[in-house]
Amino acid sequence: MSSTVTIQQQNLGLEKSRYSNQSDKSPLISDLIKATHPVKFFEYAASGKPIVTTALPELVPYKTVCSLARSHKEYLFYLKKAAYEHNELAKNRMRVAEKNTWEMRGQVLEELIQKLMFPPVSIIVLSYNHADMTIRCLDSIRLRSFYPSKELIIVDNASEKNEREKIETYCKKYDLHFVPNKKNEGFAKGNNIGMKVARGTHFILLNNDTVVTPGWIERLVFHSQKDNAGLVGPVTNNTGNEMLIALPYNKNTLIGMEEAALWYTASHWGMENEWKVLAAFCWLLPKHVYKKVGGLDEQYGQALFEDDDYCVRVKRQGYRLIGAEDVFIHHEGSKSLDEIRKAEYTRLFERNKAYFEQKWNTIWIPHHLRNEKRVL
Repeated sequence: MSSTVTIQQQNLGLEKSRYSNQSDKSPLISDLIKATHPVKFFEYAASGKPIVTTALPELVPYKTVCSLARSHKEYLFYLKKAAYEHNELAKNRMRVAEKNTWEMRGQVLEELIQKLMFPPVSIIVLSYNHADMTIRCLDSIRLRSFYPSKELIIVDNASEKNEREKIETYCKKYDLHFVPNKKNEGFAKGNNIGMKVARGTHFILLNNDTVVTPGWIERLVFHSQKDNAGLVGPVTNNTGNEMLIALPYNKNTLIGMEEAALWYTASHWGMENEWKVLAAFCWLLPKHVYKKVGGLDEQYGQALFEDDDYCVRVKRQGYRLIGAEDVFIHHEGSKSLDEIRKAEYTRLFERNKAYFEQKWNTIWIPHHLRNEKRVL
């Protein structure tokens, strides 16, 4: 190396008079200097030349490519040593400089801001036959979700071949994560499978018989960041509890849905309610809550009561069930259960109800609508 770069003393608050004739006296490092990050360091590193500097806290992470002097004596020693430095250190310094350009720093800052404002969300959609309906749901997510940090996972519960192939082809076209099950694992296990492969810090369990509206992810995430938030769910046009609201739009063609949803959500911006149960057609579940509470109880089989059960578990861990009044999602309702014969549905309902009551040593109370008087 033809010369050595030193970060000048006057830039670091090091006054020559402070050393006097005491060669072992430590340099003066003020509180201001401790908070200094010398940008010149990276300019010098880009040249590859040896760098000798006082031991600033901000430069400690780069001690392998520079010499950090903690006394006048050390400073002189490192200056002499730098004259015999090998070339590999010069290459390493240049690599450090490449990682600390303004462009790279800006990218890191942008990523940090995005992670803070838009934590990664994993949307899990469980499908079973009804491929066209599932694709309508997936279209609404792709086209009406403007959240920048999301992944979409479709778990197929052994649909018939032609139905499964439609969904799989769609997923390949749009590079979505497709998880095919060899058999119908039911609602609870199917969603558990999706959550196990999810990479986000927030999980959204979304039925395939839904259609989302703009801003839905942002608002669900907003409510999930409130104190003791456990599960967050939207209002809808079709459910059996307090999440049900009436909006004026065509439920078959969905004409007028977004306009009606916008009117309602804008007039209820930031508002929430706490309900006894959040219906599982759409849940946002923070990953830290999932880790503490665990997955859905797979003993409920194909469906029914697993949402009641999970809401009990979430509340018993001290979390709240938040109904977001500023999120609306259209819901067809019970399409996966339509194929079950009435007698089989009744049997499944009674079996799961008995299991729920035995598990929690309670009597299950039917859900009710908002403003509806309970009859116990």
